[in-house]
Amino acid sequence: MLKQTDSIILAAGGTDKRKIVLIQIVLIACILLALLDFGYKLIYNINPANKQQCVVYKLLPEPEFILFENLIELPMIIFLSIFAGLFLQRLFYRLRFPILHGPFRTFLTASLLPICSCSSVSLLSGMGKIFNIRNTVIFFITAPLLNPFIILMSINLLGIKYCLLRIIGTFLLSFSTGFLIHFLHPKIEIKNQCRVRCTRQDGCVPAKLNPFVKGTRIFKGLIPFVLFGAGLSITFSFLLGNPLEVMKGILQSFMSKAGIVLLGIPLYICGGADILILKPLMHAGLPLGSALSFSLTAAAVCIPSLLMLSRLLGKKTVLMLTVYLVLFSFCCGEFINMLV
Repeated sequence: MLKQTDSIILAAGGTDKRKIVLIQIVLIACILLALLDFGYKLIYNINPANKQQCVVYKLLPEPEFILFENLIELPMIIFLSIFAGLFLQRLFYRLRFPILHGPFRTFLTASLLPICSCSSVSLLSGMGKIFNIRNTVIFFITAPLLNPFIILMSINLLGIKYCLLRIIGTFLLSFSTGFLIHFLHPKIEIKNQCRVRCTRQDGCVPAKLNPFVKGTRIFKGLIPFVLFGAGLSITFSFLLGNPLEVMKGILQSFMSKAGIVLLGIPLYICGGADILILKPLMHAGLPLGSALSFSLTAAAVCIPSLLMLSRLLGKKTVLMLTVYLVLFSFCCGEFINMLV
């Protein structure tokens, strides 16, 4: 494996074989620890509701256990989710998963690529007229919202229900937006601007990097969000006691739900960072629908990607896309909140 990646390693900023071996050792250690933890919790039926019965909880004072959960266990789960997603993606490619044109296949292709919204614009800018406007919009929205490691991270941190709603919400949002823009502007041409690049290199990982290098870079890009999410969780636990009762009324108000949807637009969030932010908020009482609304706006678009996309589709089209995305996300979240 290493012999085939020498040229790629040099292009990745001077990473040598020893660093890749070190990454592999860390990855194997994390896998063994995760399997041990999973087996222990399965045998003794340990879950968040009865975590006081965990042997680690008994060995550590409560403050230290909270730090362990947020600063050791959480980053390990994210680290493993990233690499699991990357290797699943490589497996799809080795099995020659069909990557063809059309809205459904565009959706499937975009959902396999571990790229952010800025990277998706960069990729689209070099395709010229390969994609029509409908498929371009579907690709742009789907790519940053879905990929294998985001799906795995969603299941591990927020649960299977959130993950399924994220997939369904992304499908409905991308298709409805794509067909709407195509209906309103059927003759719009996509400009070829190969020089458009992502404004934040830490969030846009080259597709041809060695998978161990790529995974490590993605994880490094997520560290600020890991610390932010862990900091929120630790603060809630230390200062608020039971955050559910304190935050429930605030987070369930109409203005809070609308605000969290709008908050996602200016934030630069990619690679599943929205999931890290939502983890402590959902534990504090944020409704499931509002959490999904935040993910749809925060992960799908950001100000840099919208500015880049306006060079391809025009300012009016991008403004229309943004307004529709916000309205759809809010209405979708409110509908889910009424059902759940």
